Amino acid sequence: GILDALDEADVTVYFDTDRPVEIYVANYTGNPAKDLGVPGLDRYIDLFINQTDGVNQLEIGLYYTDEQIADLGLVEEDLVFYWWNGADWIPCSNTGVNINENYVWVIITQATTPSIQDLTGTIFAPAEKPPVGGEVIPVNPIETLTSWITTILLLLTTTIIILTKTKKHQLILHLKF
Repeated sequence: GILDALDEADVTVYFDTDRPVEIYVANYTGNPAKDLGVPGLDRYIDLFINQTDGVNQLEIGLYYTDEQIADLGLVEEDLVFYWWNGADWIPCSNTGVNINENYVWVIITQATTPSIQDLTGTIFAPAEKPPVGGEVIPVNPIETLTSWITTILLLLTTTIIILTKTKKHQLILHLKF
């Protein structure tokens, strides 16, 4: 079946179930959890199903415009869905983007992350893929610069002390001869 929530949230949900199920989609006006840590569409939806038994697969599609991508400076090909696990934003395991029809999608089954069992009020957000090799760690530029400046000053001070002692030693040697 299909749940068409395009007018309410720019979302469609395709579902495959063995029994009747109620699916609810909520559209948040802002981030209901902590910062994503990667550039995103600044769109947050909540998906709730009233029961997980008999639900085989759900596919969520969230639509966007080319203008939104340009205004936010995003790389459209890098968009994926993240889900809020209650503590952190985690990239969904089966997600991607349809750049021809302008939507980010995620397929959810019993074997994906999140799984069907997680859909009892789950927040999703489309954003760019995390950098290869891990997660985004915020960097404080002042702390980084301070350590570099301190290192450079220590090296300069050491060099000046060595040069001063060397010149004194050379002067003493010159006076003896």
